[in-house]
Formats: sequence, C-alpha cells, structure tokens
Amino acid sequence: MHYVFFVATIGDLVGTVWYAPLHLLCKPLLMLSLMLFFWQAIGQRLSPLARWVLPALFFSWAGDIFLMFDGKGFFIGGLGSFLVAHLLYLGAYRENLPTHLQTVSKSLLARMPYLLVPFLAYLCGFYAFLYPYLGELAIPVAVYAFVLMCMGVFALNRYGFTTQASFQWILAGAFLFMVSDSILATNLFVWNKELPLGNLGVMLTYISAQYAIVRGAILHIKAS
Repeated sequence: MHYVFFVATIGDLVGTVWYAPLHLLCKPLLMLSLMLFFWQAIGQRLSPLARWVLPALFFSWAGDIFLMFDGKGFFIGGLGSFLVAHLLYLGAYRENLPTHLQTVSKSLLARMPYLLVPFLAYLCGFYAFLYPYLGELAIPVAVYAFVLMCMGVFALNRYGFTTQASFQWILAGAFLFMVSDSILATNLFVWNKELPLGNLGVMLTYISAQYAIVRGAILHIKAS
C-alpha cells in the first residue's frame, strides 16, 4: 500500500494541474491507501496511538470527498470532517504526553511558554486577514483555525516524550497542515479559487502533511 499511496499522490498532483478527471480518480485513494499502509506498518496492532490516528485518517478521507464538490453544504461537510480529524490528531499527540503533574511541568511548553507566541500571532494575524472575506462562515472558520493551532501546539509539546525522529516527522506534518489550510483558505475566500497554482500548493502540502504524521506515528509505535 506504500506504493499505491505514492502512485495516487503522483496521479493526484498531475491531475490537479493538467487533467481534472485524474485528480477526481486519485484523490479518494490517498487517505485510503495511507490508512492501509499505516495499518500494515504497525503490524495490524491497535495501539493507543493508532486508535487516534486511524479515525483521523478516515475523517480526512471524508473531508477530501466533501471538498471534491462545489457548494456551501459540501464545504461545511469538509470543514467539519477535518475539524474532527484535527481533534483526533490532537488526542493522538496528547496520548504521548504525561498526566502526572510533576512530569507535565517538565514539558517543553511548561518550561518555555513563549513558544506559544508564534502560533498565537499567526492565528490572530491570518484570521484578521481572512475575516473581511468570511461572511457568515466567520465563526466556523475561527473554531477550525483555533483547533488547527492547538494541533500544532500539541505536536510541539511532544518533544522529549517520544523519539526524536517521531517528534520531527509529526511536527513537520502539523506545520505543513497549517500551511496547506492557509493556502486553501486564501485561494477559496480571497482569490475566489483563482490563486495561481493554488490547488497544487494545497494538495502538495496536504499530502506531505498526512504522510509525515503517519511516518511519525509509525516510528513512535515501533519504539514503544
């Protein structure tokens, strides 16, 4: 399934730029093949982390399907699906963190809370940029953006509680997800879907984000 995912990725990216029917064919295969790759890579063992990651990939797949269609209802469906996916990823990253108060105090953000500042600055700045274009979607987008930021914060706070490789992969995935959704929002709300190579940028960063998260999760599970 590793190879199926990469073939679907190439097909989707080519289809996004040059041949829309190929994009429509390959996009639904992305998360399905990534789920199967993940399941095989962890030895078909439903570990605590896998219980979060597998449904996150499923809801990402549902979001992909919704966003293949035009219309407000489909957009809300996609937004809701990815909101659930981010909450599940947030839960997955929280799974790696301790619950004992004495140990929590040793976490990265407990020791260096100023690391939250870039996340908050980006959230507030980018939302202020989008706000004039959002209309009645202002509140749903604000909720989604906040959860997305929290997902990135929790990915950062895994530092020291997992392997270095797992930490790096998942943090990269969280960062790429934020980039992907930022491009998507800019293209959709500001540029009315006419941002040059906007769709390619969205899919390239989105696919990379999901793969990086899955790689990081596999590394953590195998090291456990």
